[in-house]
Amino acid sequence: MGGDNGNNSKGNEGNDHDDYDHDKGGHHRDKKHDEGWIHINERSYSAHPTGCVTVVSGLGSKTFNIRNDSRKTVEVFRGATCDNGAPIATVGPHSTSNGVDPGCFKGVKVKDGVVASFRIVHRHDHGGGKGDY
Repeated sequence: MGGDNGNNSKGNEGNDHDDYDHDKGGHHRDKKHDEGWIHINERSYSAHPTGCVTVVSGLGSKTFNIRNDSRKTVEVFRGATCDNGAPIATVGPHSTSNGVDPGCFKGVKVKDGVVASFRIVHRHDHGGGKGDY
């Protein structure tokens, strides 16, 4: 159509910009592989930021032992939801926090156990240095 060269693209359609391998030697990185794991007492959780995750630990547990085997930060909260005030623990990338005591909280009660929740802090920093959390 009159000067149309057959390219009706309006910009970057079709370009895959989600793999963040720009100028990194062309190595494709699988995002699922890079996410890592969060270990809380006897359970393991993916470090994929999916919202608030409730953790219940029974069998006489009084505290949580949290190991963060990811490059992300984990915030741990009292109770079954992540909207119960400030975090009771913040565990940085590749770090551990032992003896995290969620204390007593109105709501979900577990006989001979503890309840807490956690969320993954998603950084909007793709190599630029300063990023929003």
